[in-house]
Amino acid sequence: MPDDAPAIARLLEEGLWSYRAFASVGWEPPPSGDWPGRVSTELARSEVWCLLALADDEPVGHVSLSPRTRHDREPPPPGTLRLWQLFVRPAWQGRGVAAVLLDAAVAEAGQRGFSRLSLWTPRDHGRARAFYEREGWAPTGRESDGGDPDSGRSSTHAE
Repeated sequence: MPDDAPAIARLLEEGLWSYRAFASVGWEPPPSGDWPGRVSTELARSEVWCLLALADDEPVGHVSLSPRTRHDREPPPPGTLRLWQLFVRPAWQGRGVAAVLLDAAVAEAGQRGFSRLSLWTPRDHGRARAFYEREGWAPTGRESDGGDPDSGRSSTHAE
């Protein structure tokens, strides 16, 4: 998995740049700096799971699970795991890649003994929020107040 860090870092960077479509004027994504190194460090943690989607050996999306995220540093409630990231390249959006990745993450969480997943979706990312709701996720009512597109609303999914 850490070998996939450069590809996942590129997908993450592209995904965060896409936030400019709904972010407030002047918002910029965080500087990429050493994203491959940071992603590699996170992927090396034994409790992290990640799946990279390829088309003709080209990365088109990824999904990951982790017990902690930027918004949720504390361990989740018993039986709950965090959907950490789900990004799909724009050319592949609307083609079923995200649904396949999400299904794989839900199945992996179940195999690891988790019956509930939670995630944070940017507050104003209507397309992502609609996708998760179509896939059976429900808002929790929790909101973060970070003041940027990464601020968001929490959703949960139970198997």
